[in-house]
Amino acid sequence: MMRLKSSQQGFTMIEALLVVIIVTASFPPFYLLLEEWHHRLATRQFVNVLSHSIQEAQMTAMSESKFVHVVLNKSAKTIQFSKDTNNYKNDPYSEDVRVTRGTHSLQFKLLPNGHISRSGTIYITSGDIKYKIVFLLGQGRFYAKEI
Repeated sequence: MMRLKSSQQGFTMIEALLVVIIVTASFPPFYLLLEEWHHRLATRQFVNVLSHSIQEAQMTAMSESKFVHVVLNKSAKTIQFSKDTNNYKNDPYSEDVRVTRGTHSLQFKLLPNGHISRSGTIYITSGDIKYKIVFLLGQGRFYAKEI
């Protein structure tokens, strides 16, 4: 067997345990940051999908000269698009995202000229991250803003 000389030293069990305790104690703050990042990403993704889908629906309404109905279905967690009472598109969204009505209902229609039927605001939240989507009258304009 090989013996350690008195000048050679290794780590003691207590030193190794201290390192493990310090490393594991640093994980909770990183988890909280990761959770906030997840909420931010989920909300931003939903806002982008909603914006692009509404723009696509406006183009569909104008190109086919038909009304397009948009429903933000909170229970099914989908954005539903229909024309002539037929659903033609369902975009699912994250369970973490909550859509609430402000001055605008969660159902609206796009007119055959691409305009939105009424103005108003819808709120989107996930964790502490909040967005508002504001629909303006005239030419189907809308914008999303983090609040």
